[in-house]
Amino acid sequence: MNAKNSFSKDALNEVKAQLASFSTQLNAFKKQLAKQKVTPIPSKDKYLHEREEGLKERYADYRDNVLADYIYGLYHPDVVFKEGLQVKSPSYMPVPTTSFRFKETFTIKPNATGNFVLYWYPNFLGTNSELTRIHKPGPEVSVNDFNTLFANCLVNSSADLDGNTELLNGWYGMAFKRVQQDFEKYRLTSACIKVKYTGKVLEQSGMLAAAATYVRQPRVLLSVPVTGAQPGSWEVPLADTSRLAQFCDFDNIRQGQWADTCSVTTDPEGITCVYVPTDPLNQVFVNNATTIDQIDHQNAWDGGRFTTSWSPTNANLSYVICGYGINNTAACITVEAYYNFEIIVRQEQYPYFNPTVTSSKLLGNKDVVDRVIASTQSQGLVTHTKTHDTPGTWSRIRGAFTKAANIMTDVIPYIKPFIKVLV
Repeated sequence: MNAKNSFSKDALNEVKAQLASFSTQLNAFKKQLAKQKVTPIPSKDKYLHEREEGLKERYADYRDNVLADYIYGLYHPDVVFKEGLQVKSPSYMPVPTTSFRFKETFTIKPNATGNFVLYWYPNFLGTNSELTRIHKPGPEVSVNDFNTLFANCLVNSSADLDGNTELLNGWYGMAFKRVQQDFEKYRLTSACIKVKYTGKVLEQSGMLAAAATYVRQPRVLLSVPVTGAQPGSWEVPLADTSRLAQFCDFDNIRQGQWADTCSVTTDPEGITCVYVPTDPLNQVFVNNATTIDQIDHQNAWDGGRFTTSWSPTNANLSYVICGYGINNTAACITVEAYYNFEIIVRQEQYPYFNPTVTSSKLLGNKDVVDRVIASTQSQGLVTHTKTHDTPGTWSRIRGAFTKAANIMTDVIPYIKPFIKVLV
């Protein structure tokens, strides 16, 4: 009896000792977990990408605020403009740069049948002095006597535009704002254009359609004397509209690359088209007021005005947007274009601009950024503007990211069905 009781008592003491050891290990493990616990960010808007819930977390391979903000800003240039976000292209060999952000706004009045067409080719920037110096009327003319304007948007709403036939005439360029501060070189990081009906609600009618194109449309500039009125738009010479004529037949837009159509009545926010660099040469820095290997240089002098045009040789992503059957009693179509330019400043500007190189965290994931861009291109970069707020869309994307993370594989294939909503 005594031996049995003694054995039971020893066994009980051993179990107690093991439990005490386990408890000590458990407490140590809890302390270690507590140290690794991530403190929630108190401010919802500390990082812009947090407005798209789960965007950063679901990119499991590269959880980084810089990269997540870059992805967000790449597809939301309007937010970049409003929030002052820095968006630079990741280069394998970065140079110190800074950025320009622009917003371009104008209205269009459709013709008597409610038609208009717009061509947007955003990849160009030039300052007033460099434009005039490079593209001035002639060597005998002082640069102080002329201002040179350029257009990133060409519009046609002439009476002859019926939407069924090609049309050479009636195109006019919308003057981009004049940039006074010079710089050395530039490249376009991202841009977007939003087109919507803003007329009277009770009179809204018609359709909007948009498509991407790589047609080699010449760059068109206009030089005018500084003593005269500075035009907000000007008629484009017929010699420079031959490639645009096809888009006056709206079927070429409705059946084009990434084509999308929306109703002015049911989609009041209209259509959004996003530009991202699709040709490697689009990521090359080029001189102020020039493009890549510009060719076919044309000059024309007409009644005190001097026009210059040329065609870049690389593949530039552009967009064509048309409207038909729209109320035409007023300028009821509003166009908003947003541009994020990355620039190399001049030597004397360094104390003021404080250029910086791209974050090393972003550079280390350039291949992932390229794959995201390639995936969105395959899905298309034209969308109804209201798509951004579609209920349930982001919950499905978060689910796709979670599925990929759970099996430790690439996230891109899983988000392809939903990746278009990044636009």
